[in-house]
Amino acid sequence: MNTIIKIGLLFMLSSFLGMTLNAQENKVLKHTREGNENYNKADYKEAEVNYRKALELDQNHFTAQYNLANNLYKQGQYKEATEQYSQLAELAPNDDIKANIFHNLGNSLLQEKQYDKSVEAYKNALKLRPNDDESRYNYSYAKAMLKKQQEQEKKDKDKDKNKDKDKDKDKEKKDEDKDNKDKDNKDNKDKDKDKDEDKGKDEDNKDGDKDKDQKQDSSDKQEKDEKDKKEQQQPQEQKISKKEADRMLKAMQQKEKDTKQKLDRKKVKGTPAKTENDW
Repeated sequence: MNTIIKIGLLFMLSSFLGMTLNAQENKVLKHTREGNENYNKADYKEAEVNYRKALELDQNHFTAQYNLANNLYKQGQYKEATEQYSQLAELAPNDDIKANIFHNLGNSLLQEKQYDKSVEAYKNALKLRPNDDESRYNYSYAKAMLKKQQEQEKKDKDKDKNKDKDKDKDKEKKDEDKDNKDKDNKDNKDKDKDKDEDKGKDEDNKDGDKDKDQKQDSSDKQEKDEKDKKEQQQPQEQKISKKEADRMLKAMQQKEKDTKQKLDRKKVKGTPAKTENDW
């Protein structure tokens, strides 16, 4: 669907309501007329130059302002045109021109895809000129584009919402995986800790056994030393040969014999003499 464009120029006569124009006003009109000639030849760049020259002389010149807005629209400078039309809406000299301004404002907003504001602009044009088929046609088109835009925005919003949900799910899954990983790491650490404790106990047991062995060895050594010491203190059994034993036996027998003889001699010496009776 194509919009109906209603872009028209305003023309000023050399005299207005019988008033004679001064030199400056003549220059304003001269630049405005030259701008219109450029516009009609589709020389929009040169037309803009002439309209701006006119406004440099009289910045409130309505005709130069309105035609400049239309010229900006033709150049595709919709944002600047929208600003111009918005200012002119309150300055229009009559409802017919004001309706044209709202219609053209609606067109400019439509090009910027500001469909909601475009609908309002066409609505204002129809309020001023209810039988304007062109404004009604563009109004319907703008409403259709607004509905389509809103539906698309809803789809995009739902899509973003689902995307956010997916992100949340991914985040939850990542958090859950992280928690499980942390739990596994903790369990592994606890297992390693238990292994280390068991290892420490084994080491302690080994050390205990080692100390026990050392103590036992020390005790055995001490007992051995004490036994050796006792053995050193006790008289050692001397081993003698048979010959030496015979010799010793004979010596003992000879000694006993000598001892007996000595005892016998002593008995003789000690025996009292027997006295005879004197009766």
